[in-house]
Amino acid sequence: MALNNFFFIPFLLTVFVIYWLSTLILGKSKYKNNILYLELITASYCFIGCTNIYFALILFIVSLITYFSALCIEKYLSRRDLISKLSILILLLILGVFKYYNFFIDSFEWLTGIGSSIKIILPLGVSFYIFSAISYIIDVYRKKYSANKSIIEVLLFMSFFPKLLSGPIIKADLFFKQITNLNSLKWSNIEIGIQLFVVGFFKKMVLANRIETFVNDIFYAPVAFDGLTLLWGVVSYSLVIYFDFSGYSDMAIGVSKMFGFDFPDNFNFPYLAQNITEFWKRWHISLSSWLKEYVYFPLGGNREGRLRAFVNLFLTMLLGGLWHGAAWTFVVWGAFHGLALIIHKIFVQWKEAKFENKKAYSSVWNIISVVITFSFVTFCWIFFKATSFKNAAEIIKGIFTMQVGISQPYTWSIFSLVLLVIASFLNIKISQNANNYSGVPIQDLSTIKGQTIFFILCGLTIILAHVGNTSFIYNFF
Repeated sequence: MALNNFFFIPFLLTVFVIYWLSTLILGKSKYKNNILYLELITASYCFIGCTNIYFALILFIVSLITYFSALCIEKYLSRRDLISKLSILILLLILGVFKYYNFFIDSFEWLTGIGSSIKIILPLGVSFYIFSAISYIIDVYRKKYSANKSIIEVLLFMSFFPKLLSGPIIKADLFFKQITNLNSLKWSNIEIGIQLFVVGFFKKMVLANRIETFVNDIFYAPVAFDGLTLLWGVVSYSLVIYFDFSGYSDMAIGVSKMFGFDFPDNFNFPYLAQNITEFWKRWHISLSSWLKEYVYFPLGGNREGRLRAFVNLFLTMLLGGLWHGAAWTFVVWGAFHGLALIIHKIFVQWKEAKFENKKAYSSVWNIISVVITFSFVTFCWIFFKATSFKNAAEIIKGIFTMQVGISQPYTWSIFSLVLLVIASFLNIKISQNANNYSGVPIQDLSTIKGQTIFFILCGLTIILAHVGNTSFIYNFF
C-alpha cells in the first residue's frame, strides 16, 4: 500500500477513528500510551504487510536488532565499540543483500558472462528504516541520549507508517520526545495535516503523474525525438521527481501531524538554490543531514585538511548516489554532485581570499546563479532516470546535436513549471506568515473562504488526477 493508493483513505480513516476513540475511552489510564502505541504499530504492520507479509517480517527483524543493539551498547560498556560496529555491519549486510545483490550479480555477469537466475525483491522502505536504525545506534553509542528501554516505542519508531516507505528520515530522539505527548488529538493538527496531505496528493497525482507520461516516452526512445523535445523532457523530469518526492513528504508529514507528530520539512524549494551546496540544504533535507552526520563526519569531515575534506565529501556523495539505486548510473550521478560540491567550495575559498570585502550580488546575478544550478541539477537527473549509460548518452547526444525527430511539446510541463515558479516566489512572502506550514499556506477551515479554497483544491485533484502508474519514485529506493 502507498499513501496515494485508493485503499489508503479508508485505511487512514479507520485507523484514525479507532485511535481517536481510544484516546476518549482510555482517559487517564496508565496503560493509555502503550495501547495507543500498539494500535499505531498494528496499523503500520498492516500497511506494509498487505503488500507482502515478508516485508513486515524483515522490518520486525531489523527493529529487534536495533532495539537489542542499543541496549547492549549501554549495558556492556567495555565492548560497546564491538557491539556497535557489529550491529551496523549486520544492518548494512541486510540492506546490501536486498538492495545490491541483483546489482552485483548483473555486474558480474556483464564482466564474466556468468549469471544467476536467482533474483531478490527489494522490500519497501528498507533503505529508509535501516538508515533510521543506524542513526539510532550511532547516537546511543555517542551518548547523545540513552537507549530506549521500551520495545513498543522502538517498534513504533521503526515502523510508523506515514514515514515508512519514503521517509522523511526522522531521528530517534525527536520521535521519542513526541510520542510522550500523544494523549489527545487536536483539531489544529488535524486541520494542518489534512491540507498538507491534499497538497501532496495534488503534487503527485496531478502534476508528477501527468508529466511523467511524457518523460517516460522520451527516456524510452530518445532517438525518436528532436533535440528540443529531449531537452524539455529532461527539464520535465526535474519537475516530476520534485513533485513526486516533495508530494510524498507533504503527505507523510500531513498524516503524521494528524496523529500529533511534528516532523521537519524535507524540501525547501530546492530549485531556487543559487549554488549546489545550497541545493543540498534544500533537497531531501533529512537524507542530506543524515549523510553529513553519519558518513561525512565519521570519515573525518574537514578536520584533517582541505584535500582530505574534499575526498570525504566526494565519497559521501558517491555513497549517497549508490544508496539511491543499485546501478552504475546512480554512482555517476553521485560522483557529479560530489565534484560539483568540491568545485563550489574551492570557488568560495578563492572568492573569500581574493575579495576581502564581500559585496552583495545583484538580483540579476542571483537569477543567473539559480539558472546555472538548476541546469546542472537537471543534467545530472539524466543519469538518475536513465536505464543505462547508453540511454543517457543517447539523450545527451540528441540534445547537444539538436537531432531531428518527433517534436512533442507538453503543456502539463509548462503549467507545472509556471506553478512551481509562482509558488517559489510566493513562498518568500508566505514564509513570514504565521499560518504557513512546510511551505503550504494553511487555511482556516472554520471559515467560508478556507473551506472554499480547500474544496476547490480537492475537486481539482479528483478531476485532474492521473490514475495510471501511481507508484512513488522513491518507493523503489
